[in-house]
Amino acid sequence: MTEELPSSEKLQIIKAATFSNRITLITKSFGRGTDFICQDKRVIKQDGVHVLQVFFSTELSEEVQIMGRTARQGDLGSFSMILLDTDLEFLLIPKEESFDPQFHI
Repeated sequence: MTEELPSSEKLQIIKAATFSNRITLITKSFGRGTDFICQDKRVIKQDGVHVLQVFFSTELSEEVQIMGRTARQGDLGSFSMILLDTDLEFLLIPKEESFDPQFHI
């Protein structure tokens, strides 16, 4: 989903994204102000919608906003971030230290 889509199509995609057996890819601009409210009982039973962020947020507020797209107001949901080690090079983290299999959110 991109910004260029008409509002009606965006709303359909956002609603459909919360149903089981769905993967929805969206640009980071939808990380703020887009709430994925789940009505699918199968998804709710399995702990809600999962958001997977695959880019590094340079602003903590942006990351917090993206984490909050689910699990709002008592709803279940979860968040993970997966990054390439090359995405972290600007932080000067040596490659061998950039992956810790014990660390996860």
